[in-house]
Amino acid sequence: MVVAAVAVALQGNGASVSATGGGSISSAGVALQFSNGANQSATFDNFTIQNQSGDLIFADPASGTVNFNNTVANAGTNNLLDATGGSAMTLNANASMLTGAIQTDAASTSQVSLTNGATWNLTGSSTVSNLSVANSSVVFAPPVGGAFKTLTTGSWTGTAANLTLNASLAATGA
Repeated sequence: MVVAAVAVALQGNGASVSATGGGSISSAGVALQFSNGANQSATFDNFTIQNQSGDLIFADPASGTVNFNNTVANAGTNNLLDATGGSAMTLNANASMLTGAIQTDAASTSQVSLTNGATWNLTGSSTVSNLSVANSSVVFAPPVGGAFKTLTTGSWTGTAANLTLNASLAATGA
């Protein structure tokens, strides 16, 4: 897939970026792209990252790790992470606020870890290979036009985890 606008792109084996001390990234398209490499990494400490369209994090094909520490990563109704083409992606969020959906195609894997008060605001149906939530929350956004969201995981591990769902009780007469 050709991505038109990318704020930060990692390409090749071992490519990495580490941004500490705070800051912001606002992208018209993909904010962070991983491509054609293994062991790629991106770390953001005290950042605000947002995109207007496209995926906040896009991987095709790549293996890499994204670390958000005290960071706001807001994809709105777009994908927070889109792992495609045989990618193997890890997303670690420590005391961070994430917004968006996560997509993992059948050829790819995704590991998502939320720790120390991190919150994932799930704005669209999502597929995550492995989800670990420790002292953190997954919050399903309210349905729009009656369309509820689905979270599909290969495995879920939770310790002091909060899961906030939306339910329709109208069919039960409640």
